[in-house]
Amino acid sequence: MKNILVYVILIALLYWQCTPRHYTGYHKVGDPVVLSENLGEVIDLEERNRYDLFKGIDDFRSAQFYRIKCGGLVAEIQTENRKLVSVNRDGHIFEILEEYVEEYQWIQTSKEVFERRWQIVDYDTLGFPITREEVADRASPISGFGCGLGAAVIVAGMASLVAYQILLPDRNEIIGDEELATKVFAGGIVAGLVSGLLVGAITKNISMKDALKSIKDSRVPQVVE
Repeated sequence: MKNILVYVILIALLYWQCTPRHYTGYHKVGDPVVLSENLGEVIDLEERNRYDLFKGIDDFRSAQFYRIKCGGLVAEIQTENRKLVSVNRDGHIFEILEEYVEEYQWIQTSKEVFERRWQIVDYDTLGFPITREEVADRASPISGFGCGLGAAVIVAGMASLVAYQILLPDRNEIIGDEELATKVFAGGIVAGLVSGLLVGAITKNISMKDALKSIKDSRVPQVVE
């Protein structure tokens, strides 16, 4: 019973390690941010159309950016009938948007260069970039390693338990066979290492995909007024 409880705890920890982290609330810092000399504190409809900003907001009127604690920006978007908020936690988003606005014409013909420079892997519903660095930061920091290690420990632990049972002096003819127990234990270690490597690689890929989806979901504008 105790052995079963240990494995249940290990599996629970493995699941926790493989789960992407989630953003919580935010706190605005200071006055509205001016992204570029080409824009003022308030981005109006003309500027939005000129630089192709805030995609998907059909009744857009204006928007302002504010810095938030721990890095990133929050966009407050005023539409015809409501006020929306979108939180962007990328630590480089100010510099990315600044370059995007100031080099807008060049980027239209050299988008791949711009994306490589900032390691942009996708875009959110507003058309703002999502970088590889943010995705990696959003994923569980020990996702691949932690899940791989957990799988290795579970497999090796189960093999160790079987080897221990073999050494017990009763129940059947193979009991007490030290050579067999050693082979089972060694095989379990090897199987654990192989399982750990495979699970770690697979989990890291899944974690990154989940993190990307989580970022997109968290950036969807929310109605505040």
